[in-house]
Amino acid sequence: MSIDPRFLPMPPAPLWLPYRSLDGLELRARLWKGKRKRPAVTVVSPGFAQHHGNRIHQRVAALILPHRDVLGVDYRGMDGQPGRYTFGAREQRDLIPLLDWACRRYADVELLGFSMGAIIALRALAEHRCRVRRLYFVSGPTRIEGIVATLGPIRQPLYLLTHPRLWPARSSAQSQVLFRWGWPFHPKPKGEDLAARLKTPVSFLVGGRDQLVLPRLSRRIHDAVAGNKQWAEFPDGEHAEYLAVLQPEAFLAWMAAFRKATR
Repeated sequence: MSIDPRFLPMPPAPLWLPYRSLDGLELRARLWKGKRKRPAVTVVSPGFAQHHGNRIHQRVAALILPHRDVLGVDYRGMDGQPGRYTFGAREQRDLIPLLDWACRRYADVELLGFSMGAIIALRALAEHRCRVRRLYFVSGPTRIEGIVATLGPIRQPLYLLTHPRLWPARSSAQSQVLFRWGWPFHPKPKGEDLAARLKTPVSFLVGGRDQLVLPRLSRRIHDAVAGNKQWAEFPDGEHAEYLAVLQPEAFLAWMAAFRKATR
């Protein structure tokens, strides 16, 4: 059953965590501390035009917070961060230091990636060994070129125009389209090549109604993973973060099942 995300709870104010990217950018992340005694954290990697100051990601944090701490990375160019967003060419340099920070302080670290944030998370884990227990890969593409080739930037707006039931959720998300973009087509590895190098267990989730990143794009990544992997689809699900805020109970159950399988 779909839930109006405007009625989901918001989390308390986060702690600010200043840090430096691998290439020297002065960044800051948001850390929400839960009430559980067990030292566990979910690192959240947001998708294109998303950051942890907007409503949709605060609601994602509020969903997870009763179970674990939440550490939110905001990539270069987003929400006042320095630099320019490079669509997966350099953002792993922002994520890797946070993963190292989390692994020094928590016994159980998991990584949740949405859309472009999923492929950035995959790249960070494929290129840098750190003690992350599991990866949740939600609506992730192979590369931005795959989204363009399947006409996602055209298909998705047309779908939204003809489905007004989605307008309240979209209008309440506060997606930040006007931020500092870089060149979208910098050279970057294919998601399939990164997946073949992955050692971390990974669970894939797609939405059957996703018109931006078609499920078959995520399936290519899944099929290239040689190790521990799972596949799930919400037949009525939309794209990325909306899978969490429109179907929160199913989303949390999906996370909990994979967490139990990878303890």
